[in-house]
Amino acid sequence: MTDPRPTGAPPAPAVDTDDVLAAFGRLPVGAVAAILWAFTAVALVSSFWGSLDERLASPDDAMRLVQVREFLAGASWFDPTQTRIGLGAGYLTHWSRLIDAPIALLMGMFGEKVALTAWPLLLLLTTIMPLAIATERVAGRPAGLMAALFGALCLAGFSQFRPGIIHHHNAQLAASALFVAALAAAPASRMASVAAGFAGALELAFGLESLPVLAVAIAFYVLQFVWKPEAARNLDIFGLSFAGFTTLLYVATIPSARWLVTECDALAFNMLLLVVIGGAGIAVAQWLTHRAALSVRLIAMLAVGLASVGAFVAADRSCLAGPYGHFDPALWPVWLDYVAEMLSASRLAAVEPVGAALYFAFPLVGLAASGFLLWRSREWPVWMLTINFLVCFLVAILHVRGVLYANFYAVPVTALALAKAFELGTLPTMRSLVIAMSLLNPSTAGVIAIALAPDAQANQPPSAKGAACFETRSYAALAALPAGRVLAQLDLAPFVLANTPHSVVMGPYHRLDRDLVFARRLVAGKPEDAATPLRAAGVDYVVDCAGLVDRFADRDEPMSLRTSLLKGKAPAFLTPVDMPNSPLLVWRVAP
Repeated sequence: MTDPRPTGAPPAPAVDTDDVLAAFGRLPVGAVAAILWAFTAVALVSSFWGSLDERLASPDDAMRLVQVREFLAGASWFDPTQTRIGLGAGYLTHWSRLIDAPIALLMGMFGEKVALTAWPLLLLLTTIMPLAIATERVAGRPAGLMAALFGALCLAGFSQFRPGIIHHHNAQLAASALFVAALAAAPASRMASVAAGFAGALELAFGLESLPVLAVAIAFYVLQFVWKPEAARNLDIFGLSFAGFTTLLYVATIPSARWLVTECDALAFNMLLLVVIGGAGIAVAQWLTHRAALSVRLIAMLAVGLASVGAFVAADRSCLAGPYGHFDPALWPVWLDYVAEMLSASRLAAVEPVGAALYFAFPLVGLAASGFLLWRSREWPVWMLTINFLVCFLVAILHVRGVLYANFYAVPVTALALAKAFELGTLPTMRSLVIAMSLLNPSTAGVIAIALAPDAQANQPPSAKGAACFETRSYAALAALPAGRVLAQLDLAPFVLANTPHSVVMGPYHRLDRDLVFARRLVAGKPEDAATPLRAAGVDYVVDCAGLVDRFADRDEPMSLRTSLLKGKAPAFLTPVDMPNSPLLVWRVAP
């Protein structure tokens, strides 16, 4: 081929990858995080876009979709009660309208499928970017860039940010990341301290799963003031902002009739007391003691802590048992102990070893990084991020639901440890940095291991088997039946709500404990004992699926109602209903 360049023209310069990557590295850390997130978002959309038409991601996502649809249809902002679930007046969910609202806005503007895709991806950006910026503030630009890259490679954490995941865990993590980033900047910026107060209030309004992150970060801010007041400026502004914004969101989301009601699993009157007394208290304590001796500051802050916690306990002592303080304890051994997100790390490893290896690979790296930081660093912000991660790791060991936090809070800790270990004063070549970060993140190897494991499907927990039971098309025939009340297998109930006009007796939610007790007595009891209670409760259909193992029902009674039905031995008061092209098993309750 003839060279089109003029004779004697110099050869075209080769593109130097290091130069390109170095130029990329000169962008602000937040911009780098956003660019890396964009690549991740494209990969997630391409992987999961098609599956959104096939099935909803999980029972919780189906339940959230039902709640958002009802909100769009005119349900009250102040009343998230789900009238189609439960035997009484409905199910008063503890899920916040503050999450419903942006999802509903996206649905109204772009349609349901786009909303299901965009919302979790926006939350992922809101998680990766603040953590990278916070890391940069604590240890400099190289550490921040490494945190941005680690966040984009945190594959185990993406399970809660992929398209279709709209429940609430990802929103709570994103709010906590904003809170940590703002609090890291609070001593140097009044605006950051106000932002931290707002983000903390938003965390509580979304739910209480991220409470350990709040507690650790605030405790370190307070202790920093006790030790060295000049290093903890704006603590008073943060305390007042936290108390004020929490009160504002409380009044803006909770009906006045429930302002004095206490709860253990959501922002309620008892938690409001703790935050208002604590937030205002640390502000007053700072004003009064900032020139006093260390011992005086310590006593003052301890008094504030005791007063706020004391008010919380006095308002509702049952919440000392944790978020399930109002939950019927009889259901722990027959249900909650087997809920996937409540499993301990050891039990998860027993039933799903490959998945456990993926989920805990990066947190284990973070654990090693934490040990190094506690040994070598004496900086307050570093210790705050390190202890925060260690608390999240401990929660994940006890309950797998915490593994999302353990993965993402391992991001800044690992980046900080590398920055400390290599004493990065200047940025190395971006090519070597990319290679090192890719190799050091074992989540990548975990994904490969899962893809290659021949027994990966066999090791899945019972609720993950029988995937056809949850496919949207499987509910078409059920939806065509006259609307009625359904006693559905526990995990199927939210899918029945989302895909049909029927109501359900119960679902996998602890606030439905009375309905769960009623349902278990029927499905796990003798078939002949179920007729009268079913009719008295107004149940029209019993729905199950042969592909599911249900420890909630398949225990105690050798020939329980569920066991009999799955074996084709339906009692006389239940008539099988033909379900063409569906794995669902449906029986009509005779009048």
